[in-house]
Amino acid sequence: MSATIRTAHPCEEPELAELVELAFDRADRESCFLELLAIHHPNFDPGLSLVSDVDGERAGYALFLPREIIIRGVRVPLSVVAPLGVHPERRGQGVGKLLIETGLAALADRGIRGAIAIGAPDYYGELGFASAFDLHVVDARPEHLPEPDARTPWRAITGEDLEALCRLQTESYEQASGTEHRLPSPIEWDGQAPGSHALAIGAKGDPSAYLRFRVREELEVMECCANDSDSVEAILALIHQLIREHGRARALVHVPPETRTSTTLLHRGAILEHSTFGGGSMLAITDLPGLMRDLTPWWAPALGDASLSIGVGGRPCRIESKGGRPQVSEGRATHHLEVPSPALPGLITGQRSARELLFDPVVRHQSGLSEEGRELVCRLFPRNSSMWTYSPAFELVDA
Repeated sequence: MSATIRTAHPCEEPELAELVELAFDRADRESCFLELLAIHHPNFDPGLSLVSDVDGERAGYALFLPREIIIRGVRVPLSVVAPLGVHPERRGQGVGKLLIETGLAALADRGIRGAIAIGAPDYYGELGFASAFDLHVVDARPEHLPEPDARTPWRAITGEDLEALCRLQTESYEQASGTEHRLPSPIEWDGQAPGSHALAIGAKGDPSAYLRFRVREELEVMECCANDSDSVEAILALIHQLIREHGRARALVHVPPETRTSTTLLHRGAILEHSTFGGGSMLAITDLPGLMRDLTPWWAPALGDASLSIGVGGRPCRIESKGGRPQVSEGRATHHLEVPSPALPGLITGQRSARELLFDPVVRHQSGLSEEGRELVCRLFPRNSSMWTYSPAFELVDA
C-alpha cells in the first residue's frame, strides 16, 4: 500500500463529500456538515483539511477545526476532529491512523495543544485519545417547572445578539472544562439540524437568556444561558411550554451542574444524570508543557512555592514557581506524579481527580509521593465538572 497525505478544500474537491458519505453510510449528514464548516465557520483552516490517497485513489478524510476550549477556567487552543472517515474498502489498513498522526503533528506546529473527538473509545484510544469529558443531563418534568407564560417574548436570535450571546454563554458555562469559547458567527448559534431551534429573550443586542432545543425521540434542551433569576424562570417556563406543545413527558436538559438553570432545577426536585459518555468524549494532548503553560492561572495559586513533575510515558513535565514566577520545563521535581497516558486528559480536565488516581497502587508506587506530596497533588488536581458544549453545527452529525 502506497499512502500519501495532502490538504484539500472541500469546496474545490467535491468528491470529498462522496467519500465521507461512503465512510459513514448515510446521506446528507457528514457531507452537509463538512460543507457547512468549510464555507461558514471562521476557524476553518484548509491546511488542516486532510486527504489520504492510497495507490492514487482517495481513501480517507479528516478535518481538524481549531477551537478555544475553556479548561479549568482558562481558554486553551485545541481542535475538534470531525469528520474523520475512511473508505469502506480501505478500513483496517492504517488510513485513519495516518490521518490522525499527520493532523496532530500539524496542530503542534500551530501551537494547538491537542484535539477533541467523539467516537469509539477502542479506536480512538489506539490513536492517543482518552476520555476527558462527561455527560450531564437534567431530567426536567412538568412538576419541576413553572407554568408556561405566553407573555414572555421569546424570539429568534439576530446578528445583533451574537456578541452578547458569546459573553452570556461564557459567564454561564465557564466553570465546566470543555466549554467552547464561541464566536459571534451565526453558525455558532443558529440551530443547524432539522428540528433544532434557537431562541432568546430581551432587547435585540442585549438578550437576557438564550435556549437551543431539538425535537427527536426526546425533547432535548441542548444549551441554555441566563443572566439573572427572572431569566432562569423564563427558561424553565419555556421548557414546560415545549413539553406540552410537543406532547412529551419530560425534557432532557444538557447543562453542566454549576449553571443557574441546572441548580434551580435540582432545587425544584429534578434529577441530574451524570455519566462518562461511555468514555466516548475524548481528548488527545499533544503538547503537555505548552498546555500547562496555558493553564498557569489554574495551577500556580495551588502550587505555591512547591514544584511538581507530571510523568507521562517517561517524559516528565515540571511545574514550579521561581522567584514568584510560574515556570514549566522538562525534568523530575521533588514531588512527582506518574500518570498513565489514558488517565492524563481526564486528570487535566477534572473528569478524574488526583485522589482517585492515587487509589491505584501502581500509580502510588511509581510516583513515590510523600504525605506532603499527596496533599499537594490532591490540591492541584481536584475533580471539576467537565462537558464538551459543542456548537449547533455538530448537531448535524450527532446521531
